[in-house]
Amino acid sequence: ATHDDRVEAKAQEEIYPAIEDFLKDKNKEEAARIFTGAGLVNQPLLTVREAANCDHFLERGSLGWYDDPYYGDVFTQKTMYKMSESPPRLKHVHRPVGSDNEEIYQRVSGLSADQIRELEAKEII
Repeated sequence: ATHDDRVEAKAQEEIYPAIEDFLKDKNKEEAARIFTGAGLVNQPLLTVREAANCDHFLERGSLGWYDDPYYGDVFTQKTMYKMSESPPRLKHVHRPVGSDNEEIYQRVSGLSADQIRELEAKEII
């Protein structure tokens, strides 16, 4: 079968069960060894703990500690882009629930800031 044949949805209905059947009695290291030995590019799926301690991700700065203005020190995925003229930046990890509501109300519903405050005062929003 050609590559185009194998990537069709119908072919995947046969391919995925075959892969699952092949892998059911192997751990990820065994599977990687077999695939690598057969010349197949592969990468074992990492657990969160394995990824958080993976030298590759840590050395590239893909994962690390970030001092979030809302939540303090958070270990998180950082920016993955590495551009020489545009250093990566991370403004925040997670914003508090509702922190963008006013901007969304204005953009989506066309409400003014005063209208939003009036609706908030009446506990409508």
